[in-house]
Amino acid sequence: MRQADSGGQAGLAALLSQARFAETRIRPGYRKADVDQFLSEVRARLAGIRQPSLTASDVRAAQFRTVRLRAGYDEEQVDALLDQIEDGLRLAG
Repeated sequence: MRQADSGGQAGLAALLSQARFAETRIRPGYRKADVDQFLSEVRARLAGIRQPSLTASDVRAAQFRTVRLRAGYDEEQVDALLDQIEDGLRLAG
């Protein structure tokens, strides 16, 4: 796991705004729409637009469908971002 951002929810929001993932085609990847939808929900809950508040357990429980031979997001990169978000929420909370 990477070092968590100590900037609280604002730091997590900044981290999310900068998130970019490499695409995979040959090897398995996470379905892009699933990841994008979850990250949109994370942004809204961090901003307080949607309730309940986001917890580290919510992030840990996230699951995405896997795609093969179609464009998907690199699983390791997505998992690394989720680890950072989870760690940041644990530190904040």
